[in-house]
Amino acid sequence: MTRRYLKKFFCSYHKLQSYQETVMNALSRRLISEMNVQGMPLRTPYFSPHTRAPSSSLPFGVRTCALRPAEHDDQRRVIARGCGSSGAGPAKVCGMAHDATLLVLLLLIQDSAVSAHADRRFSTMESRCRDQPCSPPIGNLVSGRKIATLTQCRSNRLHSRQTCSFLSDTTTNRTTGRCLAHCERCKARVHGPWAMTDSPFHRPWTWWQSQTGAKHEALRLDLGKPFVFTHMVAIFRSSRPAVMVLERSADGGRSWQTYKFFAPNCLQEFGLPDDVEEIGAPCTSRYSDPEPCTQGEVIYRAMMPTNHFENPYSDTAQKLLVVTNLRLRVLRPQPLLHCLQKKGCQDPLPFSHVSLYDLMFFGTCLCNGHAQRCIPAPGEDYHIMVHGRCECKHYTTGDHCQMCKSLYNDRPWQPANGKTEEVNACQACQCHNHASLCHFDPAVWRASQNRSGGVCDGCRDNTQGQHCHRCRPGFHRDPTQPLSSIHVCKPCSCHPLGSLSSGDKGSTCDPITGNCFCKLGVGGRDCHQCLIGYWGFGLSGCRPCHCPNSCDSNTGFCTSGTQTHGNTTWLDVPIGGAVPGLSHHRPPQTEEWDEVQGFSAALYPGNCVCKEMKLGSREEFCSKKYTYVIRVQVLSAHDLGSHVEVIIRVKKILKRTHLKLARGKATLFPESWTHRGCTCPVLNPGTQYLVAGHEDVHRRRLIVDLQSYVRPWRRRRAKLITSFLSGGCK
Repeated sequence: MTRRYLKKFFCSYHKLQSYQETVMNALSRRLISEMNVQGMPLRTPYFSPHTRAPSSSLPFGVRTCALRPAEHDDQRRVIARGCGSSGAGPAKVCGMAHDATLLVLLLLIQDSAVSAHADRRFSTMESRCRDQPCSPPIGNLVSGRKIATLTQCRSNRLHSRQTCSFLSDTTTNRTTGRCLAHCERCKARVHGPWAMTDSPFHRPWTWWQSQTGAKHEALRLDLGKPFVFTHMVAIFRSSRPAVMVLERSADGGRSWQTYKFFAPNCLQEFGLPDDVEEIGAPCTSRYSDPEPCTQGEVIYRAMMPTNHFENPYSDTAQKLLVVTNLRLRVLRPQPLLHCLQKKGCQDPLPFSHVSLYDLMFFGTCLCNGHAQRCIPAPGEDYHIMVHGRCECKHYTTGDHCQMCKSLYNDRPWQPANGKTEEVNACQACQCHNHASLCHFDPAVWRASQNRSGGVCDGCRDNTQGQHCHRCRPGFHRDPTQPLSSIHVCKPCSCHPLGSLSSGDKGSTCDPITGNCFCKLGVGGRDCHQCLIGYWGFGLSGCRPCHCPNSCDSNTGFCTSGTQTHGNTTWLDVPIGGAVPGLSHHRPPQTEEWDEVQGFSAALYPGNCVCKEMKLGSREEFCSKKYTYVIRVQVLSAHDLGSHVEVIIRVKKILKRTHLKLARGKATLFPESWTHRGCTCPVLNPGTQYLVAGHEDVHRRRLIVDLQSYVRPWRRRRAKLITSFLSGGCK
């Protein structure tokens, strides 16, 4: 590519704008088809705002020019009026035959269009990233960074030698026939590696030059972080080397993999096929010709048609495109005999060196489909470079959007999917505003059949649980407050003498209903008084009355008739009826909390008497067809108006049928109780029973009625029933 002609193409910015739409359509189709970039729509600019040069600035000395589009789009070229057509170099430039010229022209034209419509572009990019995968613009990764080389020319007297080069690809002087080689001593301070990384448009005639006589050279770009590499463009001042290799590293330079071999004879040099003959071969002879003698290009595209990725964010694509280091190694310089003879120069001349005008590695920051901009890391300057940190969307975070935000770990993190256009955004954990952090638990994810795996961390407001949906020990749910309220959990109001304590946590209550767990013979919601049939409220609870009916709760003296117990009058209760004068309003229910809510009556006098089922023969026991037989300890009981619920702890399971029973806390549902407020059969708190009854499968309840077998636990009795069950009783 002849760089002086490239300036002429951009000499008039205003005329360029009038043609840019036609030119963009033609050139974009070619570049995109050749690069085979998946998931990168044309509306996405290739240069981000912080990598582009000011579009209003033009090369120094450029005045006017005129452009016209090609007659047909598939000609894929732009003709410059007034361009010379003699000679290979100018003709190729004016016809836009070289890929590098197309690439640079496309980048600049598109960039100028972006500059005129910046606000509209950012609005489009922002909306595009909301509901589909998105990627940042592609830029020159070399800009703002340093390229390391093995050698460079030296200018001191001991090491400096005169070197010669050709300033153009024209033939010898037509008039004199003299050699047009230009010879001079290399100036190290002028031709260092930095000269390859400056702007190819503002400073086009700077170059790097190797040490004279160097047989091997390596140009290495260390990025420091993972980036996505797309393509390389190298423009040589010297002849292009005969044999080269382009390599990549994804681990900071500890190991290297080959992108492409370059050689005039791939089979002879590397034992590999040539991609000129075999598409997709790892070696090519396209860029190893001795001509042009200067301004020759080497182009490599990582996303060739042979590397067709339906999903550019897949593991396969990432293994090829993600790099931390890039290296171009010169294994053998180009023999210069052909160029010397062509130029009419006498051999030998000191041409033995490698020099480049520009080395451009294009790519973008690695964002896994979750960002549209690369931004500086904290402490970095907003320099003209492609930064390695992403401005993450889709509730992701990290330099590469490689993880979910602290409260969005309900699903495992995933990259976006360019094939299906799935965003795979991170999902918020359901912590009900009681936590700021959550983590993903694979076991919870599997247990939920891959629906939810988030576990809230550091629940506040006296809550606990996977979703901060339960109250801590010592607190219970306030049914009048929404689950997200900071006042959703209230302290238990349990009497310190009558309630069971939980070590240093103090008295505890049911986290749903607020009913306290009372000591033996103690009742009431707060465990503040003795049950009927008990007296002597104190540290040990209450003692049983030794009376036919009941006794005074303070003195233990026997009483009869209608009883007043503290401030409570106990009335006759019909079987299946409600306690007169009491409100049985149920508070609103939520899916997060159990259905049973209400107040506790806990009316279990010790002198209750009712007709109980007796254990007869095996045939008689089996004829009852009990669906469950369990050993339980009664903890407490609660009057819910139309029925009583008895809270038990299942200690042993002798038989179960439909419902899933396990050791631990459960509920029995007595279907009737006596006029004295007792459950029938009798179930006294603190006592262990052997219970055989029937299941209500539809309501998922363990029913206790007058047909149930309920007797205090005795080992001999349990052994007998076990023999009934194992002897064929179904």
